[in-house]
Amino acid sequence: MLELCNEASDAGGVYEVDALLQGMATPRPKRLEMLLSHCHSIKAKRLFLALAERHGHAWFSHLSVNSLNLGRGKRSLVPWWPFAFEVPNCSAGRS
Repeated sequence: MLELCNEASDAGGVYEVDALLQGMATPRPKRLEMLLSHCHSIKAKRLFLALAERHGHAWFSHLSVNSLNLGRGKRSLVPWWPFAFEVPNCSAGRS
């Protein structure tokens, strides 16, 4: 999935990743954290996390994203993308 996020360079690619991530209901959060921490593509990590948050997956709240290198500032993938493509709000729902 991270490879698809990294390769998404147009609206069709983002739509495909979005559709596939929507069905990703039961991954293991610890394994996802490991994969995300070893991924060097900031674009892939940000897109993956933004779409996971957008779909409201339950496992998203179990990820400790604060330790990941997600870069700084805003990034734009495609002009029509309605989200700012910033680092997701990972503290939401936590105490």
